[in-house]
Amino acid sequence: MTELITIIGFGSLLSEESARRTCPSLSSFRLGKVHGYGRVFNKIDPKSENLNSDNVANWALVDKPDNVTLVTLFEIDREDYPAFARREVDYDLRCIKYIELETDIKGEGIGCCAFNDDAEFHAYLENHPIQKSFYHEARQTGPYKGAVWRNDILPRPKYLAFCLESARILGKHYVENILNHGYLADQTTTLGEYLSHNASRLNYLKEMKWLDNFLATRRSKAKEC
Repeated sequence: MTELITIIGFGSLLSEESARRTCPSLSSFRLGKVHGYGRVFNKIDPKSENLNSDNVANWALVDKPDNVTLVTLFEIDREDYPAFARREVDYDLRCIKYIELETDIKGEGIGCCAFNDDAEFHAYLENHPIQKSFYHEARQTGPYKGAVWRNDILPRPKYLAFCLESARILGKHYVENILNHGYLADQTTTLGEYLSHNASRLNYLKEMKWLDNFLATRRSKAKEC
């Protein structure tokens, strides 16, 4: 019998189509939540259009005791795990607890978690040889050679737009969760606060009419309060 591993998606893996590109064997794609974690934009996205700009970050899960993060859940065959590890090579692939939204069933799955800095990341790699091998391979062939984990970067607009669109398909409560429990690299400024002032000037985001309407509704409700 094939052994299955549960994966917890919170960024681009909110999209089943995106997940299937790496893990074609995935099954039981469903909705869930994790307690005690938020999303933080503190990892360099090597696919960024301009690696010299500030807008080069994608997401990781970070410890936030008072947060609840809405996620997706799915299973992959253990034999597909190396492909998943290659895709998520820079992360702390940590086993964390989840709850399924529809059934309240509890379980544990692999989530892509943040490091505080590259020193912590490289210490982790010494105990995870599969990721270490993939990481050094990527460093040799990829254009970016600097620090992976940084606190001075902002979201990559194309990546963020994809995540927000994937969340919209899952429901407006997923979009609200991203805005309220997603943070910039300072781990204090919420994504909602950032986008309320910047969405209209960012490529990919400024073309999303539904997002503009969504943010306008949020601002209107905030004024009423």
